Amino acid sequence: MNKRQKLLLGIILGFAIVLGAILNCRETGELNKNEIKKGTGIIENAVIDYYDNSIPDYQPTIITDETQDIIDETIKTTFQGEDVSTKEVIESSEEEEKEITDEGALEVDAVIEQENISYDGTNTGNGLNLLGAYQGLTYYSQADSRWAEDMYSSIGDSSQTMRSSACGPTSAAMIVSSSKGSILPTTLANLAVDNGYRTAGNGTAWSFFSFIADYFDFNEYYTTSNFNVAMNYLRQKDAAGNNKYYIVVSCGSGLFTTGRSLYSFSSK
Repeated sequence: MNKRQKLLLGIILGFAIVLGAILNCRETGELNKNEIKKGTGIIENAVIDYYDNSIPDYQPTIITDETQDIIDETIKTTFQGEDVSTKEVIESSEEEEKEITDEGALEVDAVIEQENISYDGTNTGNGLNLLGAYQGLTYYSQADSRWAEDMYSSIGDSSQTMRSSACGPTSAAMIVSSSKGSILPTTLANLAVDNGYRTAGNGTAWSFFSFIADYFDFNEYYTTSNFNVAMNYLRQKDAAGNNKYYIVVSCGSGLFTTGRSLYSFSSK
């Protein structure tokens, strides 16, 4: 039984005892205060146990003041009707892209298990209050001039920027914004850094997508390195005939990514 189930069981048991004491009072005319105190105590203990930081698999998400400022501004502007998607045309030559690659600024997204982050439900849906107004299918570019040169680094390396290294947070921001509510790539990049998903020199840990799927309460999340499996997800439709899944693809080799392939899936 996980903590969430224990919490629910504790609340149900506590309410049952309190309700029993109240119903007994209606029949006998005597209110059993000890029974009510016992039921209340069970509920309190269940809640305390659920949120106790000494429990190994509970880790609250870190949101810095800087990140909260971005969140607040996004919420404000989107509910005022401002479109926050990337609207500028991002152009660069093949030579420019190769130059960036040659400088070693682009990184390989890393397979790193984040032992300090739990996926047992303790983070489920907690990120929904960070979202601005829903604006439909949303496109972001990590080379958007609003944040292209912002540092995305866990080691204070100014050469690691949104443009060079933040494909993971940018892709995640497109999925969340297109299905849940507006959030900027910079917000998710900051969350990645602050919560241990930004590696020193290997891009964003793949487990970041597991966190995103849980944190923003997606119904399903899958990963695969099999192309046919990926295409099968892409072809699936929901009851209304809409595509059921979003797909993030890390290609095996190209100007922007080297190393083995990763396909991450999140349901709407």
